[in-house]
Amino acid sequence: MGLYFKAGAFLRRLAGGGRGLTGGFGWSYTLAFSPGEAQPCGSRGYCSWTNRAMNQRSGSSEDAIATRLREDRVARLATRDEQGRPHVVPVCYAYDGKAFYTPLDRKPKKKVGKELARARNIRANPHVSLLLDHYEEDWTKLWYILVRGQGELLSAGEERKRALELLRAKYPQYASRELLPEDAVVIRIAPEKVVAWGRE
Repeated sequence: MGLYFKAGAFLRRLAGGGRGLTGGFGWSYTLAFSPGEAQPCGSRGYCSWTNRAMNQRSGSSEDAIATRLREDRVARLATRDEQGRPHVVPVCYAYDGKAFYTPLDRKPKKKVGKELARARNIRANPHVSLLLDHYEEDWTKLWYILVRGQGELLSAGEERKRALELLRAKYPQYASRELLPEDAVVIRIAPEKVVAWGRE
């Protein structure tokens, strides 16, 4: 149909280009972060774009996704071990518009002194997913955002310090250095693909 849609500033900051899915009820985006020229949408509604300006889509949908990425309180982090077995845990996180950060804090863990499975898995296989979602019995209010990318363990450096500051600003509980010490390791997730769906 020759239609184009605009990714929105928050997603353009994540990548130089992408691939989008639109249509159906509410809003829906799929972005794969690889450069490419914009192509007309086909009959299934798939589009791809670069950073160049395109026709405006619903700004409220884009704002809703950006707000949820910044402000949602909990996400699910999925990793895989050396054998490919999945591991999913709820995590706190901070998002700076380019990457997601989740700490290895000192909340009570089952095995004290042993490296957490999520950290071991990322060392073995850096491919991770981060899921934000919301459920209500009123299904018009359902939504999810799935981030797929590369995980990296930050144990030193300015980026890790900045990530700790972002986490403490978002979660008052982390003001306690006992819970989130200065030497805490932080998982950095660099997005490669974002899938978002919801209904306005």
